[in-house]
Formats: sequence, C-alpha cells, structure tokens
Amino acid sequence: MQHYNGDRTEKHIRKPHALFNALSAILPDATQTLLLRSCVLPDQRGGEALRSWLALQNDAQRALTRRFTKWLLPLVHEAVRRHGVHMDARLLTVLKTASLREDLRARTFLAICKSVVHAVSDEDRGAVLLKGAALAQTAYPDPKLRHSHDIEILVPSTDLLGVASALSTLRLSRIGHDPAGVVCLTHDSGLPVVLRRELFRVPFYNSIVTDACARAKHVVIAGAPARVLSPADALLHCCGHALHSQSRESHRWIVDAWFIVARWRDLDWEELMRIADHGRLTIPLAVLLTYLAYNLDAPIPLSALDALVVRAAAAKPIDGELALFGARSTGRGAFRTLLKREGNIAGQLRILKWMLLPSKAYMRWVTQKSDSLLVTAQYFVRPMRYFLRHISQVFNRRTLRAKESEARMGSLR
Repeated sequence: MQHYNGDRTEKHIRKPHALFNALSAILPDATQTLLLRSCVLPDQRGGEALRSWLALQNDAQRALTRRFTKWLLPLVHEAVRRHGVHMDARLLTVLKTASLREDLRARTFLAICKSVVHAVSDEDRGAVLLKGAALAQTAYPDPKLRHSHDIEILVPSTDLLGVASALSTLRLSRIGHDPAGVVCLTHDSGLPVVLRRELFRVPFYNSIVTDACARAKHVVIAGAPARVLSPADALLHCCGHALHSQSRESHRWIVDAWFIVARWRDLDWEELMRIADHGRLTIPLAVLLTYLAYNLDAPIPLSALDALVVRAAAAKPIDGELALFGARSTGRGAFRTLLKREGNIAGQLRILKWMLLPSKAYMRWVTQKSDSLLVTAQYFVRPMRYFLRHISQVFNRRTLRAKESEARMGSLR
C-alpha cells in the first residue's frame, strides 16, 4: 500500500466533503501544527518543526505553559532531547521540571489505575479502559509522555452504581451521578475516576458501543488484566470525542490518534470505515484523518483515505448536521465564521439549511422533544432565536463602543 510521505502539498488534498473547510474549525492552526509535528515525528522533520515553532515565538515559555498546551511539555522535552534542539536555559528548566513531575505523577497514577482496573475486572461486567489510561500503556512509546488527568472506564452494564460501590474500598468516593449514564468518583489523592455507559455525548454515535465492547482487546496494565478498545475503535473514539468534547482545544486527541496510527501499522482500515458508517462518524473521521495524513505525515494508506473520502461524500444529511453541531460548539464555530471558512457554495448552502431547516431527526435530538407538533414548532422558533441573538449582539457591541468612546472623551477633559 502507498502511504503519505510528507512531501504532498495542499493542492493534492481531495476534499472529503462539502463541509470540509467549515469542519476544519476544530483543527489546529499552522503554528500549533508545527508544535504538534515536533512532538510526534521521530526524524529530522520533528526537529525542523520545533526550530520553526521556536522562531515564531516572542515568549515560548508562556506559549507552552498555557492551559491547553502545558500537557505537551514532556513531549516537547523529549523532542528537544531527541533532535538536539538548542533552547533557552530557562525554558529548558521548565521542560525538565515538567517531565520529572509527570514521571513521578505517572507512577502514582499507574498504581491507582492498577487497583481500579483489577477491581472492575473482578466484577466481570465487561468494563473497558478508555482514553489516556489505556493509550499511554498501549500506543505511546513511553507512558509518561501521555498526561492523563483521570481514569475513564466504559461499563456497558446498566448497574453503574453497583460498580461504583465495588470501588468504594479503594479510597474512592462518589461525587456525582448523571442519570444519562455517568458516575463520577474521586480518589483520596484527588484523581477523578469516571464510569460511563456510553462512548459519546451524541446518542447517534453510540450505536457502536455494544460491538466495540465485543471487539475489546485483553491487555496487561501494571500487572493487572484489563480490556481496551481495539485500535480501530480507539481511533474512532479519539476522532468522535474530539468533535464534541469541551477539552478538544487541547488537541490531545491529535497526538493520541497519531500514535494509534503509528503503533498499529496493520490497522484494519476497512473495519474502521464500516464502524464509522454504522456510527455516523464518517464525515468527521475523513476530515480529521486528512489533517493527520497531510499535516502530521501520519502513515495512513492513500487507498484507505480515498475510500473514506468517497464514503463521506455519500453520507446522510444528518451526519453532516451532527458534525456541524460539533464545529459550532468550538470557540471558532460562530455561524459567520463557518460560512466564511466554507469557500464553496454547496457547503455554505448546507450550513444555512442546517441553521434554518435541519432534519427532524436532528431536531428531536437537539430539542429533546418527541412530540411531532413540538418539533415542528421549533422550525419557527429556531430562526427567530438566531435573529434575536443577532440583534442582541449588535446592541451589545454598539453599547460597548459608546462606553469606550465616552471613556476616551472623559480622559481628554
């Protein structure tokens, strides 16, 4: 199979869907991509990316220690060491300190994770370890390179509270229970443990959960038997979660997805596409894997990506609506921004239709109403709400400008 080799340019990209540009609102910008390349590429391309990123920074230390970037510090430190990149002594101290702290934290995290996984496995409820706790041990070259701020476990059993009770002997206290299927606990150390019945917050995507549990792989984590998602399911979970997660801005999912692809070169791409079709995740998967392949040189087969492009183009309208909902919820997902980013007329018309006349299936989900008359009424309420919101924003902007003008005039008196 032919693979991406990193020398392809933007003009070679085959757009996977009419909404490609709008959905790319969730992707990193060019500067962020340089930093991510330095963290994942093991050869000279990684070193070149890091030097280019440093050259663009007025204050690299501040850039690296922001809320959504500081989790990258151990990866950046490893890149500095691996590529022999010259760096300011103060920044190098920050990176070394962060790596040491993460190394110490990883040991404590792993000990707690071992006891939790062991207890859940003893319950024999088909539990599956998710996200960082699983990927750090199975996909990353070194577990300490993947910061994990919690332990998430998929428990397909309906008895979530029973599983939570079984964990009470491990210095875990229950702090929250969502009737939709999430139980939050916290360890005495402060580490959160989350039990969930579903993989995604969008119910349409959760049609894959039962089969994903059946496909889960048996592994050993810190000496304890555990089950984790198959590589295909783990990759799909990364991409689907990125679209609708509030923490997507950290771009942690990108590094996770890259290491999954790099670790399992024999990943079954046909199975991945079949699962994505079933879970209505083909469109976001095509957009996100295109980014990984062309911007981060992820070893994704060209034939697989081309096939995914074709499937995305044939996806049902609601699949695009759900993807737009995810893009809309980002900090860069304002309607005006989405329309501006989407350069082609077909994509812009799809966005406008979603704004004003979405499908009934989408309206039932987003309004949480099952009555047909109530759903129909939302078609009149929805555009009125947009109009009123726009008027309110215009009024607020004008009021703010008036206050600023008045303040300037006052300072001149």
